[in-house]
This record gives sequence, structure tokens and C-alpha cells, in this order.
Amino acid sequence: MRYLKMGTLLLIALCIAISTCWAQDKASKLTPEDKKSQQQEAVPLSEVTAGLNKIQGLSKEEAEEKAFALQKQEEKASWERKRIIRLLRAAALEKAGERDKAIATYKNIVKVAKDTPYAVTANFRLHVIENPDRTSKEMKAVYKIIAGETEAKGWFLLSGKWVWSTTHNAALQSLIDMQSSRLSFRFFQYLRSKSPFPKDYAYMFVLLVLTIGTRLIALPLYFNAAKASNKISHLQPELEMIQDMYGDDPGLAQQETMKLYDENGIKVWSGCLTTLIDLIFVVWAMISLGNYSPQMILDGSRFFWISDVTQFNLLIIVAWIFLSIIQTGLNPVRMSCAQITCSSLFFGAIIAGIAWWWKWPAYVFIFWISMIVVGTLTMGILRIICSATD
Repeated sequence: MRYLKMGTLLLIALCIAISTCWAQDKASKLTPEDKKSQQQEAVPLSEVTAGLNKIQGLSKEEAEEKAFALQKQEEKASWERKRIIRLLRAAALEKAGERDKAIATYKNIVKVAKDTPYAVTANFRLHVIENPDRTSKEMKAVYKIIAGETEAKGWFLLSGKWVWSTTHNAALQSLIDMQSSRLSFRFFQYLRSKSPFPKDYAYMFVLLVLTIGTRLIALPLYFNAAKASNKISHLQPELEMIQDMYGDDPGLAQQETMKLYDENGIKVWSGCLTTLIDLIFVVWAMISLGNYSPQMILDGSRFFWISDVTQFNLLIIVAWIFLSIIQTGLNPVRMSCAQITCSSLFFGAIIAGIAWWWKWPAYVFIFWISMIVVGTLTMGILRIICSATD
């Protein structure tokens, strides 16, 4: 019952905490400055966006003809119109496969339209097409650098469509597009689309589904651990007798305790095995969710005091260590409070050191905490089932 009560309390606390942040959904909204900017540039924004997407829908031959026609228009256009037409012509040349001409046109835009959305757009496209021999790993590095730079607005070709956005969001969306072919990424995106939580907490639904899935996979191990826990609970009188008889000799007391476990078919390593399985799942989640992190950044994913769950956070590690101590304390194997605290702190210190050195993102420990909560609840339910069937 201790497992069930503690797991229920932890789960309720987690649900209440998430619900308190429900109203703080960070759905993207335009600032007054953005609205003012759009009102001032309503015609260029809509015209350029529509023009770029129209070019994107052309065939290679049609795009080549369009680029030639735009060149003729540019010769007669005013200076203000030249910037629009030149950007459209660069996009048409790129669509037509005229990479060298497109690069030259984009570079010209960067030079003559400095500090404008046209230059931002051209500069971003140059990052994409100027070095076609770049590997996907190198392109990811480029996009990560762009995402960390000062934001600037422009038009960006994302998922096959031109949109008005910022360099930060465009770089993140480009990283997402590069991962879209991965099965795990598509699965995470599907779960995100079904999430009942606000956008900045949608990743929590993904983590909860992963947690339940890992618990189902490890269910046989948890069942064996629950059976062993019930047997140990029934042996408490014998264990207390051993402590009374050999209390002055810890080594002999431990030897007699292990002998008693062997006689009753109890495998004390089953609890350690579940911990090892948890660690394996955490490492797997860290690798898989690492590819999904651009989507979490784009969603503004957070967790209470953590504004960005993709960054390292020390307090979430402290919370994980605290819950690990509670979980260890629920273990029916006879241990003193000092032993429980020392063992948990030792293991926690090792993990915390590794996490600090490698800067593990906060979502890794959020996932681990959810596994502790669901695992404690699962163990409590299985112990009740085992007790009923004995």
C-alpha cells in the first residue's frame, strides 16, 4: 500500500502542478510593434509572400521563363519595386535549377538591400544553397548557429512553402524538416498533435506516453520485483530476529539475510535490474528526444520554473534526487534511513556529475521523474495483485 499511496500522491501533485500552468499557454501572438510593422508593410508582405509561393508551384521550365520575365520588369521598375522583383527573380532562378545565377542574385540583394527583410531572406537562402556538398550534420550545425543569433525577419522557404517569419524560427523549422523522415520523430509529432495540454506543455504528453510504454515493456520485471517485495514483507519477523542475533556483526547479519532470501526464492537483484532498465530507457529517450528538441524550442516548452526544458537545470536534478530517495525508502529490503539516503545520494551524485559535465537538458530528468511516479504507482498496484493471488 505504501507504493500505491506514494505513487498516487506524486501523480496527483504532478497533475495539479500542470493544471496550474494551463492558463499560461504561450500561443504565439503578435506584439503591438509587429502589428504596426504589418500595417505599414501590408502590401509588400502579402505581395512578396504570394509571389514567392506562386513561383514555388511552377515547373522548372516555367520558373526559367518567369525569371526572364522578372528581369525585364526589373529594368523598368522603381527602386522600391526593384527589391521585390529581384527577390522573386532569385527565387525563380533557384527553382529553375540555375544555382550560380541564384547565388549571384541573392548576394546582390544582400549588398544593395542591407538591413532589410530582403537581405535577411537572401542571406538565409545563401546558407542553404551556396555549399551543396555540406552533409546533414554540417547543415544542422549551421541552423543551430543561426537559431542562436539575433532574430531578424524575412521570408523563408519552410516545408516547401514560403512564409514570413524570423531567422530563429526558420532555423528551428529547418532542423525539424531535416528530422521529419525519422520514424521516432514522426511518432513524437503525432503524439504532440493529440496532446490535450497547451502548446508549451505538449511535450509532457509525449513524455507521459513514453513513460507508460516503457512501464508496459518492463512489466514482467516489475511483476517479479513486486512478488519479491511481498515475500520480503512476510519475512520481517525472521529479518528482525537476525538483526537481534547478529546486530554486532553486520557482515554475518548480511550473510544470514542473503541465506534467508535464497531459501525463500527471493532475488534481491530484481530491484536493481528495474533501476538499470530505467537508466537504459532514459538514455534512449535522451537520444531520441535530442532530435525532437527543435520542436520543443519552437513550442516554447517549459516546466514550472524552467523556461526552456532543452537547457540544463540544476534544480530539476535536485528534485529527481529527492524523489529517488523516497522511491528507495519504499523498498521493502531492510535498510536504515542513513543507508537509504547515502545510497541514493551516491547514485544521484554520479548522475548529477555526468549531467553537469555533458549539460543534459531538463527534459531528461522530467522524463525520469515521470518514470519514478508511474513506476511507484505500478509497483503498488502489482503488490496488491500479488497479495490477492498469494
